[in-house]
Amino acid sequence: MLTDLPSFLLLLLFIAPGFLFARAYWRDLPRYYRDPNLFQETVLAIIASTAIHFLFLVLFTLIAVVSPEFRSWTIALLIDPLPTSSPTALPLNLLALAIYPILSLGAGWLGGVWWQRRSPPPLLPWWANLVAEAQAREQTIRLRVRLRNGEQYVGTLERFFWIGSKETTYELALTAVLRESPDKPQTKPVRLLDQTLLLLSSDILWLSRIQ
Repeated sequence: MLTDLPSFLLLLLFIAPGFLFARAYWRDLPRYYRDPNLFQETVLAIIASTAIHFLFLVLFTLIAVVSPEFRSWTIALLIDPLPTSSPTALPLNLLALAIYPILSLGAGWLGGVWWQRRSPPPLLPWWANLVAEAQAREQTIRLRVRLRNGEQYVGTLERFFWIGSKETTYELALTAVLRESPDKPQTKPVRLLDQTLLLLSSDILWLSRIQ
């Protein structure tokens, strides 16, 4: 357990970029993606923080190898970060100690945004995955929906949104709707003119996407 303020500040400095990475990663995702739990966010933050500080360590090491002056200054900074004997070194050290957290936080945020685009989180179950890709590409989606009462419809997906629990209850809004008669395949579908059909997931037996 931490008992002094410097140790707590060092821990905060270490973990803060990772939590900013996690916030940027989960930020502004469509609602058909899973929300993270506390454990997932914590693990992601720790891994991201470790990676960010490691990359900065590699960068500083490379600069120190190329520049002897930078290497000498870095060693002096690590040994005595706030020297009282050198009035010129103190402002420079304070500036360096202030800039590093800003750089690491910026790297955390930008890294989270980049990683979200490269590797988005898992989708919700199949009925969300059915329309997620097309929605992300702003494509028109045609669905065939069979209800538990035997009715069957074909329509263009207008909205796909959640009500109540994201795991169990969602609602589809279909436009340009055709009502089909699956028990009478020879019957011509009936067009529902100027109507928007709202369907709850609890009423849907199955649905499929029409290519």
